Amino acid sequence: MTGNQDRTARAEARLEQVYDQLDPMLDKAMTALDANPLKPGDALGVQRYVRGVELVARSARMVATLLAPRRGPARVESTEDDMNHDDRDESPEALDRLRAELESRLDGLRATIEAKRLEGWTVVRTTAPGAGEHAGAS
Repeated sequence: MTGNQDRTARAEARLEQVYDQLDPMLDKAMTALDANPLKPGDALGVQRYVRGVELVARSARMVATLLAPRRGPARVESTEDDMNHDDRDESPEALDRLRAELESRLDGLRATIEAKRLEGWTVVRTTAPGAGEHAGAS
């Protein structure tokens, strides 16, 4: 067990190190966006600016999740107990952190779905049970 605990501790330390390097990079990106003046009538410039804002916001959510509490097997076992207590942390900071984690996971799922779609995967939709039985009977 100690080996796994050491590995987990190293992984958490690594995530903190990555966070410490990425956080100032986000500051630089926001400064660069701030320094980029928008000019009336420059639709392409506005489009680039909005895309930059979107990328920085998405990146900020991902970076914020690096320090979010990890949910390992021990956490899963206690989830049921947590639901029975009203002492959950519902502070704005905790809710923002949870929202950032959720949005990051959703972004990951969307990216995976898009990658699969680009690889030629298709979504096969089935009809509701019984929907095809009466299609020709009129």
